[in-house]
Amino acid sequence: MSHWSEFERAVARAGAAPLRISYLRGTHSALPFVHLEIQEPGTAVVIPQPVTDPVSGRRYDTGIQASELFVYSVEPGSPADRIGLRRGDQVLELDGQPLLHWNLLRQRLAQEPQREFKLTWVSPGGVRHHATFTQEARSQLDAYHQEEQRLVFGASNRFAWKTADPVPIRNRFFYAVGHAFERTGEIVVFTAQGFFQIIRGEMSPQALGGPLTIGYAAGVAAEQGLAQYLWLMAVLSINIGLLNFLPIPILDGGRLMFMTIELFKQRPPSARARAVASYVGIVLVVLLVAFALKNDVVRFLLPR
Repeated sequence: MSHWSEFERAVARAGAAPLRISYLRGTHSALPFVHLEIQEPGTAVVIPQPVTDPVSGRRYDTGIQASELFVYSVEPGSPADRIGLRRGDQVLELDGQPLLHWNLLRQRLAQEPQREFKLTWVSPGGVRHHATFTQEARSQLDAYHQEEQRLVFGASNRFAWKTADPVPIRNRFFYAVGHAFERTGEIVVFTAQGFFQIIRGEMSPQALGGPLTIGYAAGVAAEQGLAQYLWLMAVLSINIGLLNFLPIPILDGGRLMFMTIELFKQRPPSARARAVASYVGIVLVVLLVAFALKNDVVRFLLPR
């Protein structure tokens, strides 16, 4: 079975008839240097019991519950840890409203990050708990040594998933070409938006990186696999191409700018104007490279 809904439908079809269930129980290995989880298979016979629910009416209950709303891990020192939430607890309500799945909890927390929430949960012993909490904003370094802000609740469930069956692709060449143009357009738009956000002050200029950032990002991508590494190389190529089209005289974008001026004025700019513009372009490029190198030194070489 791929989803919990399939199990619920099977129980509804069986009624009070016995059900033989096959399962996998996760156990952690004793190896101290690696996180390895071993799945031990098992079987059990369950007889569903009829129950009456005021909402859904008569149904059959096996006592087995979906793992969706059970806490799998709690970050030490987090708001969830301070209110007493522990692994194995089942989250029931947020602000008095029942939670149907963990994504609903995550969405509610993201919508109002500064607000105080009231959480209701039940421990494995059946004791019901209530507590209020407020999320914390924490700074951390991501995989590329970029500082980022994240909201911390501190509790997470165990995400169970199963990949869908692969669908064969017809006309693979045209499919690949079409997706290549589509993804390239998305990267161009995203890069341009980031550039304008830096100009408007909406994004910190510390996000700019130089050769050290490129090398470190390439190493991280290589560790994640060949596909991620090739993807990063494509993104870097597109970024360098966009940088080359900036209207700076010593770049191709500057040549296009001069050709556009010549088109409208019906005569080329003077030699002195070209020389002054070239000097200005060199200064701008040198300043941009120096600023990126300064960010690299602060990010990777200075203690933080």
